[in-house]
Amino acid sequence: MVVSATIPPLAQDTLALKAVWANIGYDSCPHHDNFHLHTHCSDGQMSPQDLLTS
Repeated sequence: MVVSATIPPLAQDTLALKAVWANIGYDSCPHHDNFHLHTHCSDGQMSPQDLLTS
């Protein structure tokens, strides 16, 4: 049996992402929102190149 999700993950939900981006202001980071990312050069799982091209 194959089960597929009809609701996209939040990271792919463009309406949810647009709502987040619409509410980001000059004082959002780092007080309310944190958008920093890690690569495998520290403690992340992506390569720097993959991070830039994703």
